[in-house]
Amino acid sequence: MGTWLGIGLGIFAVFGGAMLEGIGVGTLIQPTSILIVFGGTLGATLVSCSLTEVKMAAGFIKHLFTDSASELAAVADEIVQISQVSRKEGILSIDPIRPQIKNDLFRKAIKFVIDGFEPKALEQILDAEIQNQYELEERAAKVWEQAGGYAPTIGILGAVMGLIHVMGNLNNPASLGEGIAVAFVATVYGVASANLFFLPVGSKLKNQAYERARVRELVKIGVLGIQEGINPIFLKERFDTFLVK
Repeated sequence: MGTWLGIGLGIFAVFGGAMLEGIGVGTLIQPTSILIVFGGTLGATLVSCSLTEVKMAAGFIKHLFTDSASELAAVADEIVQISQVSRKEGILSIDPIRPQIKNDLFRKAIKFVIDGFEPKALEQILDAEIQNQYELEERAAKVWEQAGGYAPTIGILGAVMGLIHVMGNLNNPASLGEGIAVAFVATVYGVASANLFFLPVGSKLKNQAYERARVRELVKIGVLGIQEGINPIFLKERFDTFLVK
């Protein structure tokens, strides 16, 4: 909800402020500036990042609208339920209900327990999974941050190009003011897109990456606890402490 609210408030503030100053919305909509700023930013980002990373960063947009706190609590409840089944009926009793487990890592990890993996080997596998996924998600966040670094500079470039065009038409003084105003629209696009979208998205994705790493850490604690045969009550108490951090 906060993400939707932030995006809406940012757009409203910029366009609302422009209208209060008597700037028409039509003045701020310039296809040439849009092409220069967003096309140039995409080009610069593709040079600094691989196409795979850019696609991955675009795919992670969906995570902006997920509630990590709710996911953490839901996974904790699911682990406790599976732990109770294992405690009462044995670890092999989990196998028939394993496909119903919602969390991907938990579903995969509990299969390793059923298959008889050694606790140390299982812990190493889960640690590697947590670290690799966290690094992957951080790389996606950095793509957005890099785009946010390029956009204002590309906007300035667009403004300079617009001013060059204006200077080439000095024989028509009546159009100078409008031409200069249009030229600076590219700067508005560059600065606004960087500070209202690209950089906030990168920051949010970093925070989300950290929260999802905590979910995976919770899964590791739960799976190793189930393998060890820890009482589900003790496991839940440990999760409760984990959830308030």
